[in-house]
Order: sequence, then structure tokens, then C-alpha cells
Amino acid sequence: VAEDRTMRAWSISTAMENPVSKKGGTTALCFSPCGQLLVSGHGQGQLCIWHQNSVICSMQVSDCLVSSVAFMSEREFAVACLDNTVTTWRLEWTPPQTTAQVKQLSSYTVGSSVLFLHYCSMLLAACPNGSIIDLMDPTDVTLGWFGSGHIHAMQENDCKSLWVVADKDCTLEVGFIVSTFLFF
Repeated sequence: VAEDRTMRAWSISTAMENPVSKKGGTTALCFSPCGQLLVSGHGQGQLCIWHQNSVICSMQVSDCLVSSVAFMSEREFAVACLDNTVTTWRLEWTPPQTTAQVKQLSSYTVGSSVLFLHYCSMLLAACPNGSIIDLMDPTDVTLGWFGSGHIHAMQENDCKSLWVVADKDCTLEVGFIVSTFLFF
């Protein structure tokens, strides 16, 4: 991602830069679990799926900025947009194909925008007000966290847990989420 927030791909063998993305700047990135694919979200609601230095799928997912992308498995991923929606998608692609198809699986409406998405046996959405929502829970219960805090990062620990770094009242706090439990 360049300083002007555009996505650029380089070919090592030719040292030639591919055309710059004109999709409103790159606002979210996520590698697939195997590392072969990269999903990029953009400021004008565009989503691109990259394999090596080529876009294998490009689509409009919203009229608003894509704020976060998270893989749930090798072929499923979630996309959050500033219109308070999170959608999940299934990728249909078999290498060495040069194009891929995606199919929408589900859509969620969240009470506020989503800063981060993370999947660890549940799809979690971190919101600007410090709340963390389990989107796959039909009761849509907010996990207890900071209320008025600000979440800075969510980092996977293993397939069923993650670390959360946040601040509340100028104090840095670290939380640990395991399955459906939150520990401080």
C-alpha cells in the first residue's frame, strides 16, 4: 500500500509496476490462511481479491468505505463497511484459474461502524465505542469490554482465542478472548 493509500503490485521478474488501483484508496487488507490470496477493501466500497500480482475478482460490496476484512476459512471471509454492515462471502476459485467468483452467504447490521473483524470460532466485530460483538450469536449480545474505550488491535492467539489491545481513560488495557468468554 502506497503513501497515497493506493494498492500497488510489483512483479519481481520484470520489475514493472502494475497499474495503480483507483478505488478510493486501500482501507483494509487480509491474507488468506494459506497466504496465497490477499483481499483488499477500498474507500469507495470496492473489494479486490489478489493472487500473486493479479486481481482475480473485483466487486462492489457497498457504497461506503470497507473498514475491515477477515478470513473465516480458506474459502470464506467477512467484510465490514462504514454503513454498519458486515457480509460474509464464499470464494469459488481453483488455482491456476485467473478469475474467481464469490457468493454472499449472510449479512449482518451492526449498531455502529466496525473497526476490526476477527474470526476465531466466532465472528467478532470491534466497534469504535469499545464494544465487541459476536456476529454469529443469534441474540447479538455485546461481549463485556470497555464501553467508552477505544480498541487499537485484535491479534490471533490460536484458532479459538485472541488478544485485544485497547485504551480507556488513557490507560492501556489488554484483554484475552477465548471462544465466547472474555478475560481481563
